[in-house]
Amino acid sequence: MVRPVLSEGLLTLDVPLPDRAFTIRGFKRVGNGFDQVWLVNVAEATKSPGDPTHLRHKDIVVDHVVQLRVFDESGRRFLTGVPKIPKTPSGPII
Repeated sequence: MVRPVLSEGLLTLDVPLPDRAFTIRGFKRVGNGFDQVWLVNVAEATKSPGDPTHLRHKDIVVDHVVQLRVFDESGRRFLTGVPKIPKTPSGPII
């Protein structure tokens, strides 16, 4: 995955996930390792009609996520990516 964009409830990928993608998980850094923040079954994520690069799910959150991992049905990781998190405006939009 090349710099997927992560925002609350939405993950925008550069290319569609392969058919073997079963789960996608967001991880935060803890000490020298990582802890899982969220887990989404790819089949349960709503894909925008005609655009399989946008995954929507209520469990997808930004909360200190520094790495995304995609696993197949047997639990083997086969993709890893570092998300880009768009900055939210700090003041009112005029």
